[in-house]
Amino acid sequence: AYTKEELLRYLDFYGYHYFVDQSNLDEEYERNFFRNRFSNQLIECYAEGIKRSFQYLHVDKKNLSIGYSELFHEKEFYLLRYETEQIKVRLIDNYLKKLGYLLSREQRKRIEEENSLVFGHRWAVEIGEELIYIAPYCTETMPKAFKESCRVKKIPSKIRAYLYAERISLTKLLV
Repeated sequence: AYTKEELLRYLDFYGYHYFVDQSNLDEEYERNFFRNRFSNQLIECYAEGIKRSFQYLHVDKKNLSIGYSELFHEKEFYLLRYETEQIKVRLIDNYLKKLGYLLSREQRKRIEEENSLVFGHRWAVEIGEELIYIAPYCTETMPKAFKESCRVKKIPSKIRAYLYAERISLTKLLV
């Protein structure tokens, strides 16, 4: 992360040709108005602090991506293992986002309080002691043998119908 002045000094020092696009000065465009009136001055005054903040955010991002593993994924079904309670909400939120569903603040609260949820009549989320199951919510009649296999493998009830409907093999689930 470099300031504009640092980049310009570098270009001048090494003799690289550059130009300033005049359209960037036109404050008729909101982005230019913001850039010319606020962001340039902010960066000039606080460049080092802003750089540090981005470094901290980068470290935080790396730390947040540890503490879980994706055990299995097929079609729209995910089986995740998590290590700490603190990442449950973020994990579920991120995976549902991948699937095209955005959680509300109230739904995030429910994740902290409940272990068996359906969001938007569309997504089933089951939370165990260290496992999270995410799948489309569906109601499908299943044969007794399949239900029994799910029970033995401790697959939560709201997930079973999707596994059956999509013919996802239970033997692939390493639970």
